[in-house]
Amino acid sequence: MFSNNSKIESKKAEPVYLLHQKKSTSSLYLAAVSAGCLENLLHPLDTAAKRLQKNTRFFSMSSEGIQSLKSVTLQDSLFRGFQAGLTYKMVQRSYVFGTQPIIKEKMETLFGEQLAQITNKKYTSTMTNSLAGAFVGLFEVSLLPLDTWKIKRQLGNKENAIALLKNEKGQLYRAAPVTALRNIKAHGTLFGFSDLIKQTLFDLKENETANFQQQLVSSIIASSTVVLITNPTDMIKTRVQASRVPTTATEQFSELMKKEGPKAFTKGIWPRLFTVVPRLTLVKVASEQLTSFYENLANK
Repeated sequence: MFSNNSKIESKKAEPVYLLHQKKSTSSLYLAAVSAGCLENLLHPLDTAAKRLQKNTRFFSMSSEGIQSLKSVTLQDSLFRGFQAGLTYKMVQRSYVFGTQPIIKEKMETLFGEQLAQITNKKYTSTMTNSLAGAFVGLFEVSLLPLDTWKIKRQLGNKENAIALLKNEKGQLYRAAPVTALRNIKAHGTLFGFSDLIKQTLFDLKENETANFQQQLVSSIIASSTVVLITNPTDMIKTRVQASRVPTTATEQFSELMKKEGPKAFTKGIWPRLFTVVPRLTLVKVASEQLTSFYENLANK
């Protein structure tokens, strides 16, 4: 009887950041791959945003400006690069949404007490979510060749992946620094801010499971914030990747400021809001919902 009481006391004393249900690795990755496939259904909107970011002109709201806008975005099929996009999204989302929860769990186990002291035992989950997201984002840069292949296909290049590897001659990672910066900001914000919204707006306790509506609202707000803070770096990244000659992010930044000015950093932001927000919301909510679905299916 004494031993049973000890177990109860130890369980009560366990820190709040460790009181969450562990998710199986297989269900995490399977859910992330499924969410990536669903996300690619919005490929046409992503194609339109990339074509606007590459374009150096500004468009007015006149009939001529709207016609020019259509000629840029609809210069080719918006489904161009769909296969490349599907390949990239399946690999990318399985890595990001499958690995982030695992890293978060490891961080809570190894550094939970220190992080709890830093946050005064408040929002520890938000910090670990954000740090784990940033860590995943940093190493996501390894997938840059697939991303470059997708973007080049969207912008009209007809090369397959093998031909692209031959022609680029080691230049596939030329946008690595600016991509790493964008990914760190994007994933750190997405995972950390969505967790913060759940706690502040819906008054959920740390690591408490959110329902569908709460996941949806928090993901929409976090995804919108991601677009606003990453559009400048995403634009530079797209210009570097789309360039026909070797270039760097610094060179593209200097050229953009000289020829187009700071206003250019807003290019493509509305298409990105209409494409990235639904995509990130879809993949985040779907990955969380499908993880639970696959775990319940496995336990039957």
